[in-house]
Order: sequence, then structure tokens, then C-alpha cells
Amino acid sequence: MSREGVIKYQLDHQRQALPDDIDLSDLEHWRRHFHQLGLIARDPSRYEGLGYGNISQRHPLPDNPNAFVISGSQTAHLAAMDREGYALVTGFDIAHNRLSSLGPRPPSSEALTHATIYQHEPTAMAVIHVHDPGLWRAAVHLGLPVTPAGIEYGTVAMAEAIQRVLTEQKDAPCLLSMGGHEDGVIAWGKSLAEAAATLTRYHRLASER
Repeated sequence: MSREGVIKYQLDHQRQALPDDIDLSDLEHWRRHFHQLGLIARDPSRYEGLGYGNISQRHPLPDNPNAFVISGSQTAHLAAMDREGYALVTGFDIAHNRLSSLGPRPPSSEALTHATIYQHEPTAMAVIHVHDPGLWRAAVHLGLPVTPAGIEYGTVAMAEAIQRVLTEQKDAPCLLSMGGHEDGVIAWGKSLAEAAATLTRYHRLASER
């Protein structure tokens, strides 16, 4: 499996302050929650000591209804963040592995995966990606979709695999396991609270096995 936390898409990033109309309160609430659980964090003994996990919320722009705010690259070790820790993804071209953004720091290396869900799920308003070893291993037993083991995170192939899940498994829970991304699971919903509830439910089910 590939090295954690490395940005693989082509990025056009403008380093500047986030727009004043962006409210980060819900994002930061849930990010802190999953950080406290160790599902968004940095552990020196895992993934070569690099951070893992990220969170986003749709923020429509006049020219892009699928724009979104996402935690910045390599911020997972921070217990709390202010506006300096987030980025606004203003546009993307999944087929050509390209993404544009602005903010104090670049977006997470998983931003292309989040973009795929926002583009193909119009009702999705939030996406949460965590690393949960127990849930990752129990995914098949719990009836969750799993992307192929040979597909790495942050790639066009992963985006296409997630598109297939969204298209072909409409009755599945709004959560999937990334088979080629060790311990990686991703949940989405009509709100951050809904995505968090789905993730929490399956985390508990996996823990009870």
C-alpha cells in the first residue's frame, strides 16, 4: 500500500484567507470529536508517523455547486484548529486528476475522493474520512461496500471505484471501506451530524464483534 498523506492529484492552490462567509463551527465540532476517538489523528507507530483522516462540508459557489471546505493537508495531529487549518476546494476535474483550491493551506490528500461524492450525490452535504482498523477489517461482515484492494487513495481509479459504489449500490449504507487504503473508511450524509451518526453506528458494531 502507498505512503500515507501524499497528495497525488494536480493542485492549483491560491494561498489566502478563507472567505468570511464560511462557517467552520460544525466542521470543527465533529473534527474534534473524531480526533478525541483517535480516528482522525497522528500516531508515530502507524503510517510512518504521518497524519490520517479528514472532514469536509459542501459550500456551494455561484459557479460550482459542488465546492466544499475540507481540513488541510497534514493537520490531523492538531486537537483543535482555526481558519488556518482549512481549505476551500473551488473546482475539480476528476477524470484529469485536477483540483483547484484556496485557503491558508492546501486541502487534504483525500480531497479528490470527497469531490467524487459531492459530484455524484447531490444530497450529500458532508463527508468524513477516518482510519478505523476494526471497522475496516469488519466491512464485508457488516455488509458495507469495499473498493478493490489494488486501488490507492487520492487517485482517479479510487474516484471511479467510489462512483461505481454510488451508482450500483444505492441501497447500501452511506459508508464504504477503502480496500486499498489501510484502515480507511469514508462516510457521507445530508449533514455532518448524519454522516457522523452513520460512522459511529458502524464503529460500534465493529467493536462489538
